[in-house]
Amino acid sequence: MSADSTATKPISTEKIHNICSEDNNIDQNDGTNHPDEILLLPPNDSTDPSIPRIKLGDTITFEEMGPVIINADGSTRRIDNWDKMTKHEQEVAWRRISKRNEARRAALLEQQKQANEHASRNDSN
Repeated sequence: MSADSTATKPISTEKIHNICSEDNNIDQNDGTNHPDEILLLPPNDSTDPSIPRIKLGDTITFEEMGPVIINADGSTRRIDNWDKMTKHEQEVAWRRISKRNEARRAALLEQQKQANEHASRNDSN
């Protein structure tokens, strides 16, 4: 075997493009998506009673999920074990979180106000 037969040959950019195009148009049966294909949601199972049904204009509450906690950086989260807490624990937690959220929200708004003032001063210079 000669050295030339084992050497790699350069591939043209046109051939690479064709290979990539072929990869993007893989048969639907293998579970891959085509780039031009519009993905659809699965069919609606309207018989499932655990899925809440709302209509345009209706409102729903998420109180059974517990309060939203505002973290010091402005991100939010919920209490993971809210559904395992007693009613008394939930009431106490809700009061404390509400007060803390008010303070954190005020601090975040003040930080935002100061940042906007600082940016305005820098823009006018």
